[in-house]
Amino acid sequence: MPKKYSFNCKDMGMDCDFKAENEKKDALIAKIGEHAKKAHNLEVNEELMKKVEHAIKKV
Repeated sequence: MPKKYSFNCKDMGMDCDFKAENEKKDALIAKIGEHAKKAHNLEVNEELMKKVEHAIKKV
């Protein structure tokens, strides 16, 4: 059974209910980056993406 990757915005300390899962980590990271821009008006840069990668879990 393939592993899924999971992300929860609350794990980044945000007051946000956004959650996402994907079998492909790259696709999940792209979705998170899009959410960060639209919902939180954050600049998606290398520093932010490193924090995001640490918050992604295998489920």
